[in-house]
Amino acid sequence: LNVKTYSPYKNIYFYYRGLTPKIDFVENSQIEDNTTKALINTLQFSDISLVRAFLNALNMNIEDVDEYFYSLQIAKQSARPDGLILAGKSEIYIESKVKAPLLTNQIINHLLEINDAKLVCITKKKSDLKIVEQLSNTRVKHLTWESIYKIFRKQLTKIDDLSSKFIIKQFLEYLEIINMAPFTGWNRKDFEAFLFIDTDPDKMLRLRVKEKLYLYLEQLFKSLSQDGDFKDHEFAVGNLANKGDSIWGVICKSPYNTVVHKPHFGFYLNSDNFMIGIQIEGKTPSTKTFNLMKKHPEKFVEMFRKLEGFTFYMWDRIEMGVRNYKEVLQLEL
Repeated sequence: LNVKTYSPYKNIYFYYRGLTPKIDFVENSQIEDNTTKALINTLQFSDISLVRAFLNALNMNIEDVDEYFYSLQIAKQSARPDGLILAGKSEIYIESKVKAPLLTNQIINHLLEINDAKLVCITKKKSDLKIVEQLSNTRVKHLTWESIYKIFRKQLTKIDDLSSKFIIKQFLEYLEIINMAPFTGWNRKDFEAFLFIDTDPDKMLRLRVKEKLYLYLEQLFKSLSQDGDFKDHEFAVGNLANKGDSIWGVICKSPYNTVVHKPHFGFYLNSDNFMIGIQIEGKTPSTKTFNLMKKHPEKFVEMFRKLEGFTFYMWDRIEMGVRNYKEVLQLEL
């Protein structure tokens, strides 16, 4: 049956843009407002242990409070925090950012308006913590959406209430859809994004996978760089063509714009596979490698024996003007 099986609109929190024109600042505002609403709704309608875990992560231990109140879009004279949690006599305001930057002046305006209450700034970037720390104000806290994802996911295992589990799972999935979650592995909907691409003219599904590939490479590169071997490398994700049925990324020695002329790690995802390999495609490195294989075949045999499960491909470039190749060898290792 030729039916696309995945749609983000199946998630209860994912926003519906409808037929409104796609204007960046309008879309950014909509997704930020919607994400704050999703967070507040999840806290409001889930087991009370979830909001307690959320506040504990901010060093706001309010265990003796049995009832919480929530609100959105709090209008002040010169500020409008995105959300509010009332925990007994404590007021915790929320300023959330998804794509827009966190601005110092906005934080200061909030603090002037909310008296002695606390303010939680939720953003995508861990580096935004420096902006908060520079204010030297203990009333201001910072969390990333990724850390909220981890808190909620951990708390999910401790909750038995079925409705709470459903709501929390939907929120976690929503954060995955908008790429505000840590990389948790590839799943079916990532591959399905490259099926039926004619029904995705705005590339929404595929751009989501592109951002996820960036998260994957970012975390992988950070892990690889810890031993210092990759300190002179960088990573990048390729452009996504309108009719693109795949997405790719690389880790290579700097600078990235000369990647064709040096061996590099390649990452490739389409509707069927996620592949990782070493790619040698430029004339100089290809010629050098080919000559080494002829001169020292035993070294390559020894190396290939250590790559069980990998496949060695060789292509012949059949058009010099266009990067067009024909496979001439496939060797299962």
